[in-house]
Amino acid sequence: HMFRTLGTHGIVFECLTSVLSHESPRMPRDDNLNKLLYQSFSFLALYAARQPLNQEIVFSHLHHMIIPQLINPREVFSAAAEALIAVFQDNRVLSSRFDDSTCAAIFTCLKQSAQRQEWRWIYLRCLSIALCPKGIPIKRNQHRVLRRVFSVLLKYYYNTIVIIVD
Repeated sequence: HMFRTLGTHGIVFECLTSVLSHESPRMPRDDNLNKLLYQSFSFLALYAARQPLNQEIVFSHLHHMIIPQLINPREVFSAAAEALIAVFQDNRVLSSRFDDSTCAAIFTCLKQSAQRQEWRWIYLRCLSIALCPKGIPIKRNQHRVLRRVFSVLLKYYYNTIVIIVD
């Protein structure tokens, strides 16, 4: 509660906004900037952990700050993923606001992490937290993820069948 009262999260969001707005692909190449991003997302993860009001504050910045960093090729992605997990952890209200764009972003990350096994587990954990907060499944989110899985599988098998037939 003290960090929220002091407005520390606001300073972190301003810092992230200034760093991310200057980078066109949203992935800084400078090691110092990546360290700053990693520490900022780590702070946000700790700030939001199991505090519904803090989770709501971080959720409002989810799509323009956290999700674009999930595909960062450096260690920043893991801190961004932890921030995403902390937002949805044990919060059914925010988990019910898990939308198609968030689901699509996580699936994109899963596809791009084909070479890195350890990265996939982090992305799958992001999905599992949104599917079943507090051990109670949210059917709408489960259907959303299953639709995405089926569409990916259908595209894969369609492309495989077309190649075999040709």
